[in-house]
Amino acid sequence: MKLYVEKFMLSLIILFTGIVMHIFAITQIQEASLAGVSPRAVPIMVSRGVIIMALIMLIQAIVFYQKERGEADHVRSSVVFHRFPFTIFLLMVAYAVVMVFAGYFIASLTILPLIMFILKERNYKNYLILLAIVVLVYLIMDVVLNIPLPKIGLFGII
Repeated sequence: MKLYVEKFMLSLIILFTGIVMHIFAITQIQEASLAGVSPRAVPIMVSRGVIIMALIMLIQAIVFYQKERGEADHVRSSVVFHRFPFTIFLLMVAYAVVMVFAGYFIASLTILPLIMFILKERNYKNYLILLAIVVLVYLIMDVVLNIPLPKIGLFGII
């Protein structure tokens, strides 16, 4: 497969994921009855950001195709890279499933470092930054905004 086809496919997967996230945020998270920040505000903002980024990536893939169409040499990638977008997509689905059953911390501290490792991130400082971001998101969501994140187990034991 050519590189622009892979970028195009990845952008469609991300766009689909963003649309599903947006629909889920609107239909599954209830609107707050009191004035202030609604529990669905952050998920809607994130889903819209994902949709915008996917559209930008889609435009880049189209522009890359236009540039490559005139060239005789086509860039080919390895077999591993063909499966790369689908692997990341499946890991994001696994992240959502693990979050439901094991909670936010366990999902974030297992799946996200695995994704970073697959992306060939070997600098330990970036893993520490990930840990800080996970804790920061928890503090902002659960403590400041009073929006509870999934706890361990289906019944939220911890």
